[in-house]
Amino acid sequence: MVRTEIRIVGSGGQGAITMGELLAKTATVYEGKIATQVMSYGAKVRGGDIWTEVVISDEEIDYPGAIDADIYIFLSQEAVDKHEGEVKKDRTVIIDSSLVNKWSVESMKIYQVPASELSEKELGSNLYSNMILLGFLVALTGIIKRETIIKAVRETVKYPNINTRALEIGFALADRE
Repeated sequence: MVRTEIRIVGSGGQGAITMGELLAKTATVYEGKIATQVMSYGAKVRGGDIWTEVVISDEEIDYPGAIDADIYIFLSQEAVDKHEGEVKKDRTVIIDSSLVNKWSVESMKIYQVPASELSEKELGSNLYSNMILLGFLVALTGIIKRETIIKAVRETVKYPNINTRALEIGFALADRE
């Protein structure tokens, strides 16, 4: 791996920033890679437009943001409506299919993960959908190890057991792909 760029887009309160922070922290602290994370959120944080970009590399990173993201994760239909035009055909796209029902870019491999629905059904709240998507990303791409993201979650988040369970749901979904 030379440089992998990930762009996560959603609405405030969906956990996009947390996903980016955990990816960058896991890559640097637990795996010794070089990583950066940049983010932007609207003035109205809860419900406003949110995005974060994570760059993970084995070599020095000369620009901290995504120049041409390899992987996109969309957490809401609003995010898709606003940002899908940025995605090139050959990129990996992961969407929360519980909340995204329309995608217009053709001939692209899209992973549809019903994260919000599974979070509600399996964990009693849709608050953990971001961790399901994060687990899916990790298992699908191998960009970081499953063990290290679990360790980072256990040491970082407020409710480590339920968040770890959410990661494991995401791992299992990706293993079926």
